[in-house]
Amino acid sequence: MEIQKVSESTPFKTLTAWIARIDSREKLKTLSDRSLRDIGLTRREIEAEIRKPFWKP
Repeated sequence: MEIQKVSESTPFKTLTAWIARIDSREKLKTLSDRSLRDIGLTRREIEAEIRKPFWKP
């Protein structure tokens, strides 16, 4: 019996990207104003980013 290797198909890559986006946006919500200043982002920029649907980069 031959074992088939699971390839990284386009749907799998898309799903992985969506999950990563959701996770990143959730983490952005938790950053303090000081942390945001350190990375050069404003609270307004973060709010705009977290309002985006998960499928939009």
